[in-house]
Amino acid sequence: APWIKSANSITSVYMPTGMTSIGTFAFEDFELMESFNIPTSVTSIGKGAFKDCVNLYSFEIGSQYMSIGSGIFAGCTSLRIVTSNNGDYSVNDGYLVDNPNKKILGFLRETLYKDVATKTLYTNPEEYTVPSDVKVIGELAYYEAGSFYNLIIPAGIETIEDNAFLGCSKIESIDLKSTEKVTVADTAIEGCGTVYDKDDAKKYAILYAINEDFAKTAEKE
Repeated sequence: APWIKSANSITSVYMPTGMTSIGTFAFEDFELMESFNIPTSVTSIGKGAFKDCVNLYSFEIGSQYMSIGSGIFAGCTSLRIVTSNNGDYSVNDGYLVDNPNKKILGFLRETLYKDVATKTLYTNPEEYTVPSDVKVIGELAYYEAGSFYNLIIPAGIETIEDNAFLGCSKIESIDLKSTEKVTVADTAIEGCGTVYDKDDAKKYAILYAINEDFAKTAEKE
């Protein structure tokens, strides 16, 4: 994109009416970016579109969006307010969720206000359980989350995508509760502290101890 060379100086973006999409990682690392003026003609936002826009404070998900990629707010450490009037994409309890696909697109509990009026933040426990009403943990959904040490993945999760927990450096243990085969990307827990620092065989053994079919497959690769 032509604006990439100015990424370190742009503080706001005004997109012209008629544009229909924001591409994958389109505004990644626009560190001074504070606001986006996005026209209603835009109906698609690619994955990681605003990744590491560390000054982005708020965002509204309008009813026009038909497609939103995972991890669009990954690394947006100043993000405090995300609202949605779109039935397909909800922001509840600090999560951005693709409702039709039951997919977590973003774990935002470490940055969003729980109560905007009082500017109260969420309290996150050191032992954290992924919500049980979703089936997919999307790419970059938990990017660099740093509030929990012990991760519990409940039964019902069917897919964990690439880099879902990328850079979660404090994670020391992962407990996968499913007794069914779960589709897990090779890079799902890349950079996850002492868990990922172990050699591959041990990594798979820790994460997939209950999920024997996947563990055996992984060890052959």
